[in-house]
Amino acid sequence: MAELRILTVCFVLAYSALASAASSSITTTVSNVGIYGNGVLYIDVTDTIDETLCPQQRQRIVVAHDHPKIDTLFSLALAAMSTGSEVTIRTNSCLLNFAAIDQSGGSWMHMAK
Repeated sequence: MAELRILTVCFVLAYSALASAASSSITTTVSNVGIYGNGVLYIDVTDTIDETLCPQQRQRIVVAHDHPKIDTLFSLALAAMSTGSEVTIRTNSCLLNFAAIDQSGGSWMHMAK
């Protein structure tokens, strides 16, 4: 029983550390969208992303080339840029020194008109 309590405490502490590493949710507009030669999607926004895992806070978000929803995120960013709609974004990691939307439930992007 004591082992179960220790395991539970370790899980809670690990989850808390991961949760606190994520950026704030920000509402911003998309100013540029593209793909690097290595397949990484980049999305430039008008506001700075405060991703604590990155050495610098920047106005660019990236998505790894092997992310299962990269096409969806690319389409969403293009639609937001084309219509001038705002997006709300939360990142949960750092890739190439930029805030990244990873495959966790702690990072996401959505658009509202």
